Amino acid sequence: MMHRPSLVRLRLAVILSSLALAMHSLVSAGVAAGQGTPGVPFVVVASGATSGIREAAQYVIRDAAAWKDLWQRHAGASMRPIPAVDFERDMVIALFGGESRAPRALTVVRIVREGDALVVYYTQGETRPVTDTDGLAPTVPYQIVRVGRSPLPVRFSLVKTPQVYRSP
Repeated sequence: MMHRPSLVRLRLAVILSSLALAMHSLVSAGVAAGQGTPGVPFVVVASGATSGIREAAQYVIRDAAAWKDLWQRHAGASMRPIPAVDFERDMVIALFGGESRAPRALTVVRIVREGDALVVYYTQGETRPVTDTDGLAPTVPYQIVRVGRSPLPVRFSLVKTPQVYRSP
């Protein structure tokens, strides 16, 4: 039987190892996501795992009418108020991961200007090991960001990072 202090040290070692691997993944994502290129600042408007837009899709919204339409399709009957966006100076970039029975997340990692386009680097993957209880309620991961208005075309690039933990 392990003594309590040994168990605490073991748990701490596991946590620190997991944190180190996660940090390595984020640094690797930065290298793959246009490191060395100045990033375009963005603000997360909404993010989560439940959306009325159930198919995988990416949108670039440059006007209030299109924003209202997208938000109504996304929010559905939830009555979530539409976030304010000043389309004179900003635009919205929205990513939807599609319906899944496993718990997943979608995250914009970085936005950069590359040549004559903006490139949105994002990650998408399982948030934890799949269990026997998963699959009961579908998830639809999404993230919506606000960025300075630009006439440039927008491209999307999935950044692949190694999974930090997988169940045996």
